[in-house]
Amino acid sequence: MKHYFIIFYKVLATEILFMNKKEVLEIKKQLSPENCSITRIAMAHVTEEKGIDMVESNAFLSLPEEEVFKYFDMYKKTLSGKLGKNLFNISFSKDAIQQQMFMNDLRQSKLEDEDLLMRFYEKVAESYFFSDRYMIVLIHSMYDIPGKTHDGEEQFDASEEVFEYIQCIICPVEISAAALTYDSEKNQVHTRIRDKVLSMPLAGFLYPAFNDRSTDLNEMLYYIKNADLCQDEFTKALTGNIRPMSNKEEAELFQLAVSADSPCPFPVVQNVFERISELELEHDAETKMDLDEVIKLLEFCDMNLESKETARTIIQEKLQNGEKLSLAGMMDVGSFTIKTDLVQVTAIPKYAHRIETKLIDGKLCLVLPLEDSTMIVNGVESDMSKK
Repeated sequence: MKHYFIIFYKVLATEILFMNKKEVLEIKKQLSPENCSITRIAMAHVTEEKGIDMVESNAFLSLPEEEVFKYFDMYKKTLSGKLGKNLFNISFSKDAIQQQMFMNDLRQSKLEDEDLLMRFYEKVAESYFFSDRYMIVLIHSMYDIPGKTHDGEEQFDASEEVFEYIQCIICPVEISAAALTYDSEKNQVHTRIRDKVLSMPLAGFLYPAFNDRSTDLNEMLYYIKNADLCQDEFTKALTGNIRPMSNKEEAELFQLAVSADSPCPFPVVQNVFERISELELEHDAETKMDLDEVIKLLEFCDMNLESKETARTIIQEKLQNGEKLSLAGMMDVGSFTIKTDLVQVTAIPKYAHRIETKLIDGKLCLVLPLEDSTMIVNGVESDMSKK
């Protein structure tokens, strides 16, 4: 952006009111034999007709060791992936007081109240859309949060809070693949019995959220394997809210807004790319911007007044309940790619500002200054100065 770097820009609010990567990882680390603080596991089988034909509840550590390890893997899966892609912080709506009280009652019951559990299973069965049978599996856990020194070192003897939470996973029940097995006792090959097995979770949640390394009863962390399948009825049944936009949806919205001045001037797109890159370095890719901050960014990047107001209208129509856009979702700054009908050019991000457009011999050309004349073309070293 050349001289634009020296212009003052409002610093984004740094207060994070949702679980970040470090906090997700801290809870994920508890899902291991060394750190396990899970007290109880409860589950129900949901039929194709949304009926519940099996329920079960046990002390977690009473399970066979092999089962325990399998459950660890499944629950770790629902704390994997990227925030904004597979993981979403969902707040309870202002009108969802009953849902929030129910979720907290379920947590405090330590999964020992059969009536609460059945009500929860029925709520999930009614709201979660899946064409086949699946298992709802809940765990209850008590994490004694270690204190931390100023330099980030954990103090295990200085715990100030116990994080009591439940975690739910929804796993499809599928027929195992057909295969042949070898019977060593009979020295024969047989067709394997096809069992009904629990596959890795399609969805799940952690409640309450572990925000700022503490209990936040107003939010949950929601996992979904495929964000294109919204399952809005499910999240509304639990929290009164639908999940926030995914990074993919944020990118599509932001691209539409930047293209308000269609076609958008090339320098403006460069400026936007560079400014978002700067902000990710200054803050974090998870940092979120409200509507006014997004518009200030576009203004800072030289978008004209008329296009800026059109962009405001486009974004405003999609954002709801104070929702914000994340830097990571607005634009992928991992590469700078230009596509035309004739060529595709991908530049190292830090050199994106050096690409220019110029009229040469009456033709508009894309110009990228080179450090030297040598480059690699389809794996072949080539000297561009030679004819």
